[in-house]
Amino acid sequence: MSATTTQKSLHSDGYQELSKFFCGITPPFTRQDVCAFNDVYRRIYPTLPPQEKRKAEWLVDIMIASVEKPELAKLIYGVV
Repeated sequence: MSATTTQKSLHSDGYQELSKFFCGITPPFTRQDVCAFNDVYRRIYPTLPPQEKRKAEWLVDIMIASVEKPELAKLIYGVV
């Protein structure tokens, strides 16, 4: 008899995708990095549970603090 084990992930697929993307880029973040991050963030953010939304927002804070040029921070989705 073989036992199958399913492993439950700690995070949703959306957050895992965002996190994996974020870990694949290095500061200082370029315009291209910001735009690519926005594409993922904008698509997955509405699907995240509240605790993952806070983690995603924390990644946005890191992006803002680490952009190549200060004016790029305004391009980050959700930044006014």
